[in-house]
This record gives sequence, structure tokens and C-alpha cells, in this order.
Amino acid sequence: MRPGNVVECCSSNGVSPYCASKMCDVRTVPNALETIAISTSCRTEWSKVSPCLADGRNHTDCCLKKGVQHDCLKICGGVAEPLTMHSLLCLNLDIAAIYQCLRQGYDTRPSAPQNVTVSKVTEDSVEVSWSDPAANAHLVISYSLFIRKDDRVSNFKEVLSTLLVSSFQLQAQMYLWATFFILN
Repeated sequence: MRPGNVVECCSSNGVSPYCASKMCDVRTVPNALETIAISTSCRTEWSKVSPCLADGRNHTDCCLKKGVQHDCLKICGGVAEPLTMHSLLCLNLDIAAIYQCLRQGYDTRPSAPQNVTVSKVTEDSVEVSWSDPAANAHLVISYSLFIRKDDRVSNFKEVLSTLLVSSFQLQAQMYLWATFFILN
């Protein structure tokens, strides 16, 4: 991942220029004063920033090894949720470890699958297909497909975990409107 891609992603996600300058360049770990500014002025922007920083990769295992507190693990996983007030302490304590894990993961983890498409939609099924990641595709071991009703309340359910299959037909009658994502 090139650092410019994170900045570009933050911009396209609507992160304010002020917060993007503090949060979207993983080459530079925010200092204590910047971390306080992030905690207060930019806390609500994390839902837009986290997916950009993670770049479709899950860095949670590295963050756990470095002792990142539970409230900030969603940053490591790229979860698009705002941080709570309880996250302020972990953000101040763990931001350096989080950014270190992100940088390390860009070199050691595959990026997200590309060209994810839904086709052959019928009343009771859809076909989901994708192509290999742009970065570190040779490191992919398997793909997992998760789906949830598009009500933002339901939990994601894993409907597929497979070795290197790039297409899957899903029985979708209970998911008329759905959100899905693929992990590798």
C-alpha cells in the first residue's frame, strides 16, 4: 500500500481535511498533542478512516500481540464504526502500536479481493465473484464471505469459507437487501 492511497481513500470517504492530516498518513505516528486533537475533534471520523487505514486487511492479531486495548481493536480490523468516549484512553495509549501494525500488515498481508461483483440475481439466489487482491495475492490462504441483512442491526454471518474459490452462489431469500464483505 502506498501511503498516498490511504490519504486518497480518506478524502473520497469525506474525512475533513483537518482530521485527514492528523490520521491518514501512517508513515507518521501522531504525537501526544495530535492524539488529543484526534481524540476530541476527530473521534467521530474514525468510521470513515478505519477502512482506509486497514486497506481491506485485518491487522487485529498484530494489535492484540502489541497489547492494543479492546476499544481500539476495531481500528486494526478496519471496522467502519465510530469510536466511543471509552476509546479515548486506548487511542492515546495505543496509536503508535496500531500504526506500526498497519505499516507491517501492508507488507505481510494480502489486500482485499478486487472486482467484487454480484450477478445472476434471482428471487432466491445471487452469485458473488471476485478476483485476486492487488497486493500480496500469493499470500491468500482462503476467502470468507460474510453477509447480513441491510438493516445495520443484524450481525454478519459467515456463509462461505473456502480455499481460493473466486465465485459463490448464495441462497439469498432471507437477505433481500443485504450487505456483504469478503476477507482473505
